[in-house]
Amino acid sequence: MRSFLLVLAGTLALAAAIAAVRGRALGELEVTAASATPAASTRPPAAGEVASVRVAGSGLPIATLERALSTRVGAPLTDADLARDRAALVATLEARGHLGAAVDDVRVTWAGGAHVVFEVSAGHVYLVDDVRVTGVPARLAASAAGVPTLLRGQPWQPGRAADNVALLRDWLARRGVAAEVTARRELDHVRHTVEVTFEVRPLAPAARARRR
Repeated sequence: MRSFLLVLAGTLALAAAIAAVRGRALGELEVTAASATPAASTRPPAAGEVASVRVAGSGLPIATLERALSTRVGAPLTDADLARDRAALVATLEARGHLGAAVDDVRVTWAGGAHVVFEVSAGHVYLVDDVRVTGVPARLAASAAGVPTLLRGQPWQPGRAADNVALLRDWLARRGVAAEVTARRELDHVRHTVEVTFEVRPLAPAARARRR
């Protein structure tokens, strides 16, 4: 009888130990599950927000154009942003010589937010044709014609034209001529060329004094 009681006590002790171990394991499992970092979730765009935006067209520098956009995913869609983006796309392409660039259409589709597509035509790259310098004093006219670095056949770039305005103005100043210099362009949309005229207007003595 005593042996039976000892066996029974041992069995009960073993069962209690197993239950304790299971309880600890379960507790650890629950703590681990409770402290786990939840998976990242993507918030769907709210009504009126931009869900996607892209530039479509052939032969385009897509990455460069998309960086110029102010319309952004997750932001409200506004007419002001769309108007700014149309101008920015054209200006970006014109800076690369595409003087016939145009935004043909802006398509907006609503499905869980606004899906915006700018349909763009780059047009031709315009090339520099004739380059002239006018208004220079006669004694400097022949030399001044060779100052601009714009050359026939080069792609048109507005930045280079501005640089040449400063170059010509400084060249004249070193020769004692204070002048205003502007660049005027004439486009030939058939030949896709640009004629550039640098117009020099020497300043009167009073104007020269004000510039100093």
